[in-house]
Amino acid sequence: MKFNWTSDEATTLGITFTNNEKDTVLKNILLKLQNFKNCLKSWHHRKLTLIGKNTVLKTFALPKLIYVLTVLPNPPNDVINDIKSAIFNFIWDGKPDKIKRTQLIQSVENGGIQLTNIDSFLNAIKCSWVKIYLDNTNTSKWKLFY
Repeated sequence: MKFNWTSDEATTLGITFTNNEKDTVLKNILLKLQNFKNCLKSWHHRKLTLIGKNTVLKTFALPKLIYVLTVLPNPPNDVINDIKSAIFNFIWDGKPDKIKRTQLIQSVENGGIQLTNIDSFLNAIKCSWVKIYLDNTNTSKWKLFY
């Protein structure tokens, strides 16, 4: 649908929408990305184990990005790489990786710590909408919008 906006941007439910989709994504994700990095920075000075750092990531940092990543299209690759870089800088205290990244995302049974894989995480978030839409027991009005 074509909408005619009355202004350059509008904000609803914490998301700022602009006339340009790319600007909308960047305007919202960059603010949340800064909050994400600030959260990691506040935990950086503590002496945490790998499992502790993984817990901090999953409990405090990643939830700052979930809402924006759920509602908006995926951000550009440079933003995704910035998120990955922030995660691994936090995990390894800014030093080079000591364990392969692909190993860290493995299950504990396979020798990993179940670190969140951002690429899979983004795909899973988007796929969750498909599951909700195809659920016949959910008769919400928003389904009529499509």
